[in-house]
Amino acid sequence: MKGKFLPFVSFLLVLISIVLFAPTPSGASEKVITWRMPSAWPPGGEVSAYDILLGPFADLVAKRSNGRLVIKRYPPDALVKVLEQFDAVSKGMVELSCSASLYHAGKVPEGHVEFGLPYTFPYEKPDYVLDFFHKWKGGTFHKKLNEAYQARGIQLLGNCPVPAYGFMTKFPVSKMEDFKGKKIRTFGLFSIFLTGLGAAPVSVAGAEQYMALQTGTVEATLYPYYVLETYKLKEVVKYAVLPPVLGAPTIDLYANLEEWKKLPEDIKKIVQEAWLEASMSSYIPAAWAYDKKVLHEIAPKAGVQVINLPAEEVAKLMKATEPLWKKVEGLSPRNPELINLVKEFLKEKGVKFPGS
Repeated sequence: MKGKFLPFVSFLLVLISIVLFAPTPSGASEKVITWRMPSAWPPGGEVSAYDILLGPFADLVAKRSNGRLVIKRYPPDALVKVLEQFDAVSKGMVELSCSASLYHAGKVPEGHVEFGLPYTFPYEKPDYVLDFFHKWKGGTFHKKLNEAYQARGIQLLGNCPVPAYGFMTKFPVSKMEDFKGKKIRTFGLFSIFLTGLGAAPVSVAGAEQYMALQTGTVEATLYPYYVLETYKLKEVVKYAVLPPVLGAPTIDLYANLEEWKKLPEDIKKIVQEAWLEASMSSYIPAAWAYDKKVLHEIAPKAGVQVINLPAEEVAKLMKATEPLWKKVEGLSPRNPELINLVKEFLKEKGVKFPGS
């Protein structure tokens, strides 16, 4: 009888070994990693980075990682206050954030270069920003900038250009001297630039600009042109001045350094590639199209006149920004090298910049 069961026992052992040692489909045995991503940008609106950048980015990551990494978006203040996002990521309270370096430039002074210096990247070439930050010379700029972030326990994953910042005024502008004596809303170190113009820089919260312009608290603002529609500034200003002061400033994506190190290498690659694809294929086309529509169609219909300054006046404005550049250069030992990389890239592209 024992001999009759031997073939069956042998078959059973073979079957068990197949089940125990057969290779597992890729990713099937890996646990799902969930990352929380508070955003500095609220949902809603034609140019919302929350919707047209972070949504596609998170979707691409989930799809290409086969669901192994899930990124959950949170609007401003829903999980972390905007100005606390950097510290929250640094301390590991959340894994990821999309913000702007100006919000944490006090902690990472290299962020002033990262956000954008005046009269550098041209408005019509947002692809220059992605090229410079991520690809040019093997991503040298990104690597140098990331050293400053890593010192704070953060991995800088990527940057994306956003539509231009320029002057919107209640008074006509045909030359640099027209800014003299005017009260102009600005932010951060750009007050140095306005002081050089003979203007009076004023600090006003973004959402309070309409009332400030309406009541005469300020007579102009330096802000994205699309707020002519989104904040309805088309009702309280009369002019939009070109060229923009910042043609393509940037926002950034950064992660907790230790959490980033834990990710499998293939997922790291997926995250970085998804950011670039969402930036180039989703956000930039939609944001730039809307910005141009506001500036050249919607605002003019409301009575806003678009002014194009002559080249000689633009040259004067560029000259007036040099003290700001000098100030930024002195904020960090890394900044002179970062600024030189910016200049080298722009020179290669044939772009004029202050001091060129």
